Amino acid sequence: MSIRTTDELISPLVNEPELANVIFKIGKDGVPMFAHKLILSVSNLFFKKLFYSQISNKTNLDKIKVIRIPDIEPKAFKPVLDFIYTRHTELNLEIIWSIFDVCDRFEMDEFREFSLNFLENSLEINQLFHYYEESLYDQHPEIGKRLLKLIEQNSQKLFSRKKCLNTLQQTTILQILKSKKLQIKEYDLVKRIKERAEFLLYQKEQRKREAKNKNEKEKEKEKEQENDHENEKDKEKRNEKEKEKEKEKEKEKEKENKDKQTKKASHTRNGHYHKKRIKYTFPEQRNNQEMNDKNKTSQEQPKSFNYREIRSCVGKLLDQIDLKLLSNAELEQLVKTNLFSKQQMRRSLKKIKNKNQKKRDQRCKTKEDLQILFITNETKEARIENILESLKSSGIRNISVLHADKETPFLKTLKKYDALFLFSTPRGNFQDPVWLGDEISKYVNDGGGIVICAYACLVERKIKSKFSYALEGKISGKKFLPMKKGHFFSGKNGTTRCDLGKIFLPNHPTISQVKCFDGGIHSHRINTKFVPGGVDSKIIAQWSDGNPLICYKRKHKQNGIVLVLNFNPVSERKFLGDKGGISGSWSILSNGNKILSNAIQFVATN
Repeated sequence: MSIRTTDELISPLVNEPELANVIFKIGKDGVPMFAHKLILSVSNLFFKKLFYSQISNKTNLDKIKVIRIPDIEPKAFKPVLDFIYTRHTELNLEIIWSIFDVCDRFEMDEFREFSLNFLENSLEINQLFHYYEESLYDQHPEIGKRLLKLIEQNSQKLFSRKKCLNTLQQTTILQILKSKKLQIKEYDLVKRIKERAEFLLYQKEQRKREAKNKNEKEKEKEKEQENDHENEKDKEKRNEKEKEKEKEKEKEKEKENKDKQTKKASHTRNGHYHKKRIKYTFPEQRNNQEMNDKNKTSQEQPKSFNYREIRSCVGKLLDQIDLKLLSNAELEQLVKTNLFSKQQMRRSLKKIKNKNQKKRDQRCKTKEDLQILFITNETKEARIENILESLKSSGIRNISVLHADKETPFLKTLKKYDALFLFSTPRGNFQDPVWLGDEISKYVNDGGGIVICAYACLVERKIKSKFSYALEGKISGKKFLPMKKGHFFSGKNGTTRCDLGKIFLPNHPTISQVKCFDGGIHSHRINTKFVPGGVDSKIIAQWSDGNPLICYKRKHKQNGIVLVLNFNPVSERKFLGDKGGISGSWSILSNGNKILSNAIQFVATN
C-alpha cells in the first residue's frame, strides 16, 4: 500500500465547500470560492493576522467568514488558491498582471517569485518590449528589472528586427537606452530611431489628410444644402407666377396683348434662372475632381522629412547616441539623412577626412611585425612569462624585456620600438624612476605610445620605504596620465571583488571580443578618478565599483597615447616561489588577456 503525500491529501480540499469556513466572492458577479482558515493562515501571514488577531473572539473563529473581492476576476484568483494548498499551479500570460495585483494585496512573496519565473520562461523575444512597457505603467518595479535583464541578454536579436520601436512610447525607450549592459551597435540604434521618426511623421500626415477630407466633405454638404434651398425658392417663385398667369387668363379678352407680354417676360425669367444654376454647379464638380487627383498623387509619392520635423519626434532619443562610436563608413551613410544637424556632422566627419591616413598607418605594420618593449622591475621570471603569454595571445611575436631595476633606457633605445609596456610591482625597485619617467615622456612627445599598469600610478608613501615602484618624472604629471595617482585598494576574503562595470565605448578596439572581466578574489586596483584633458582623452571602461579600468590620453595631435590599465596584469595562477599564488590577479576564466593584447595593439597602431 502506497503512502500518500501531503499534496495528495490537501489537493482535494481546493475550492471544496465541505468543512470550509471562508467564502471568497470574486468579481462583479460574486462567484463563490471556498477555503479554510487554518490552511490560509499557515501559508500566509496576511491571512493569519486577518483571522487570528487579538480583537477577534473565539466565537467569531468558528463562524464562516465572507470576503468580497469585486475587482479581481475568478480566473486570476483560482491559481492563488491552488498555490496556497499545493504549492504549484498553472498560469497564463493573459492573467499575469492581475495575479501580481493579488500578490501585492495579500503579501504573497513566494507566489510572486513563482509567477516571475513563469513570466521569464514563457515570454518570447518579440513580447519583451511590450511587457516591459506594461510593467512600467502598472508600477511593478521588480518585474521591470527582471524583464530589463532579459532585454539586455537578447538586445542584439531585439534591435535587429525592423520597426521594433515604432509601437513603444518614448519614456520606455529612454529607460531601455539608459541601461549600461546593452550589446548593440550605435548604427543599429540610429536605424531603429529613424524608422520610428518616419512612422510618427507619416501618422501625423495621415491625420492632417483625414481632417482636410472631413472639412471638404462638410463644405460640400453645406453647398449642397444652399443649392437645395435656392432651388426651393425658385420653385416657390414659379408657382406664384403660374397663379398670376391663371388670374390673367380669367380676365377679359380685351387685354390679350397685355397677357402675351406677361407670358414672354415669364419665359425669359425662367431661362435666366436656369442658366444661373448651371453655371454655379459645373465648376464645383471640376474642382472636386482636381482635389481628389492631387490627394492620390501625394499619397503615392513618399515624402522626405526635414531635420526639424525629425527632431520634434525623436530628438531625445537621438541625444542618447554618441557619434564618436560610429565608424567612418557609417558616418558617410548618415550624411544624406536629416537626423543630425550640420555642426554635429562636421565634427564627426573630421574622422572621415583622416580615414586614408589611419588606414595607411594600420597597413604599415601587422601584428607580427610590431616591435614591443616590456619594461618592468619584477624579479620573478614566472610573473613576467605570464604577462608575455597574455600579450602574445593575439599574434604579437617580437617582445623584448628590459629590467628597469638594473638599467634605465635612453630615448634612442626606446625609439626602436613601436610601443612600450610598463609593469611595476610593489616589491620591486626602479634604478632611477625620475630618469625613466623623463625619457618615456620624450618618447610619447615624439609620437610613441605606452601602456602603463596599475602599480606604477600609486601615490608615494609618506613613510619612506626601501621600494621605489611608483613612476616619477614628467610622465607622471596630469598632462600625460589620464587618471590621478591614488592609493592601493584591495579586499580581504573577497569582500571587494570586482568585475567589468560600465563600458563607455563599446566599439573601441581595446575591448573587442571582451565579454567579461573578473579581477579575482582581491581585485587589486587603485582608488582614483579619470582626468580629462589634451586633444583626445577618454575613459573606455570602468570597474563595477566606479573606478576607471581602461582610459587613455593624447596631449597633442602629434603626440602618442598614454593608456592606463587599472589592474594587475598577472593572471590567476600559482607561480614558482609564491606562497599564496593568486593574490590580486585576474581570473583566467575572464578575458584579461584580450584586454592586454588589444591595448598594446591600439597604442602601437595609433
